[in-house]
Amino acid sequence: MQFCSNSPTEIWNTTFLFMQSLLYVSRSVIPHHEAEVRVSELAAQAAESNAASGITGGLIFSGEHFAQILEGDSASLDQLMASISRDARHVEATTLFRSEIAKRRFEGWDLAYAGTSRFVSGHITPLLSEKSVGATRTLVVKLVQLIEEFATFSR
Repeated sequence: MQFCSNSPTEIWNTTFLFMQSLLYVSRSVIPHHEAEVRVSELAAQAAESNAASGITGGLIFSGEHFAQILEGDSASLDQLMASISRDARHVEATTLFRSEIAKRRFEGWDLAYAGTSRFVSGHITPLLSEKSVGATRTLVVKLVQLIEEFATFSR
């Protein structure tokens, strides 16, 4: 009598997937006059794709830069980041941190997005050129807090 058709490896991989979170920033190459519409479309498409992949997260767009926190299993994040790195709508995609997490920050959000905010540009720009690890850490913490706040307001 067979109780389970899955191999022990399949059971492990589907039951004990460790979640990770990452934050990346990038520079937009979308023409300013098209940005609001194109980024809103991008966010809607990303939310659908994220739902299918078990990814949650938050996106902010300053008009010049993107910053996004993504959460999910390692393989799904690797696949998504490969796609993001090939996306012609931005350049200089830089992952600022990636770590295992016990709980999602953006539970229930396939992709939290509240529209363009020029305010956040001052928080993203230094991260694309920052050389000091200590200063970068402080800036990253502030940016993560901003993304969480934007997600709260976009509910």
